[in-house]
Amino acid sequence: MRTYKKCLLTSTLLIMSIYSLTACSDDSTIGESQIVLNTDVTSTSSDESSSENQSISDFLSDTDFKTYISFVYNDENYVNQMYNYYAGVDSGNTSDLDGDGVCDEIEFQLGLDPTLPDSDGDGIDDLTELLLGLDPLQNDVKLDLDGDGLSNIEEIKYGTNINNIDTDSDGLSDYDEIYTYKTDPLLSDTDGDGINDYDEIAISLNPLVSMSDGSTLDSQRVFYQPISQDITSNVSNIDYTLDAVVNAGGRADGCISIQLSSGFSSLKNSYTSIKGEVIDVDYSSDVAFSDVTLTFTLSDSLMLDPPIDNDIYTQGVSAYQEWARAYTDVYLTSTLEGVNRYVVFEYDTQRSTLLPMNCTYDSDANTITVRSENPNGTYCLVDLYDWLHNYCNMFDESIYTDASDESDTSED
Repeated sequence: MRTYKKCLLTSTLLIMSIYSLTACSDDSTIGESQIVLNTDVTSTSSDESSSENQSISDFLSDTDFKTYISFVYNDENYVNQMYNYYAGVDSGNTSDLDGDGVCDEIEFQLGLDPTLPDSDGDGIDDLTELLLGLDPLQNDVKLDLDGDGLSNIEEIKYGTNINNIDTDSDGLSDYDEIYTYKTDPLLSDTDGDGINDYDEIAISLNPLVSMSDGSTLDSQRVFYQPISQDITSNVSNIDYTLDAVVNAGGRADGCISIQLSSGFSSLKNSYTSIKGEVIDVDYSSDVAFSDVTLTFTLSDSLMLDPPIDNDIYTQGVSAYQEWARAYTDVYLTSTLEGVNRYVVFEYDTQRSTLLPMNCTYDSDANTITVRSENPNGTYCLVDLYDWLHNYCNMFDESIYTDASDESDTSED
C-alpha cells in the first residue's frame, strides 16, 4: 500500500509538472483520469451560477479539509508524510510565501502561484487539491474525480470519499445511495438489520427499515435462492458438477461459502471410493437459515456397470443396510447400477464420522440430490460399490450392535 501511494505521489507530481509547461484551459482534465463535467454546470443562468458559486464558496470556507483528508486515506502516518513532503520538510526548503502548506520550491515546480494559497481560485487551497488528487490549476469542484456521478463538491458535502466510487463498500455507488435509494453512503447497513444495503435491494427488501414486512427482522426472514455458478464452480470437478439452492436469509450468494474442505482433505487419500472432492458448505450465522439442497450431476465416466461380485451383495450390502439403519434412517433400496451406485455422505460431528444421506436419484439426468438443515456441513460423493468392496469390514456386527445398544439405553 505504501509503495502504491508513493507511485501515486510521483505520478501526481509528473502530471503537475506537465501543466507547468503548457497553457491550461478552463475545461482541461487531470492526466488520463476519468473526470467528466457535471451536466448542471452548463444549464444554469449567469445569476444562478453566481449564486451557486457563492454557496459553494461559503461551504468550502467552513470545511475542515484536514479531517476530510484523513478520512479519505485512513492512514495518519501517510497523511503526515504527505503534509511534510509538500511543506518542504523532506528537502529542507520550507519557504512558503502564501502560507498554503506547499513550499515555494514545489509551487514553482508545479506551475502554481507561490503568492496565492488557492492558485485556481476554486475555494480549495493548493495543498488540499494536491492531497486529494485534484488539479490546483483548474476550478474542478464541479467535476467528478472518481466517476461515480457525484461532483467533487458533492462528495465533500456528503462526506464521501472523493477517490472511491463506493465509500462504504456495500456494493452501491455513492451516487445511487444518495439519489436513488436514499441510503447512507457512509454505512454499509443503513437500517442496522444485519444485511447490507446492496443485499437488501437485491432480494427486494427495504434497506431503510429493519422490518420490511412490518413484523419480522429482515435478517430472520428466509427465501428460496439458487446459488450462482460462480460459487459452486469452486468445487465442480471431472466427476461431478454441483448446484445449490438455499432456503435462508440475506442474499445467498453473499452469505454462502462452498469450498474444498481443508480439514477433511485427507479423507480422499484414505478412501479411494470418494469421487471428486470433500467439500465444505458454510452459511453466515448473522442471518436465518432453514436448509440447503445440493444437486450433484455425475459425469458420464462414472456411469459404469459394477463388476459382478456376489460377495458384495450377500455380505457388503447386507452389512451396510444394518449399519445405516443403526445410525440413520437411510438404507440401500436399489441395485448398485448407474447413478444408484453412488451415495452422498455428510460428516457427523457428534459421531466424528461420515454418514450416508437420504438421496433422491434421477437416472435420466444422472443427478443425486440431498437436503441438509446443517448451515455448516461437510459432504462427499462415494462410490458405494467400491466402498463396500474395500471397506465392508467397517460394518461388522460390533458397529451396529453398539449403536443399537445406545438406542435401547436412551429409550429407558
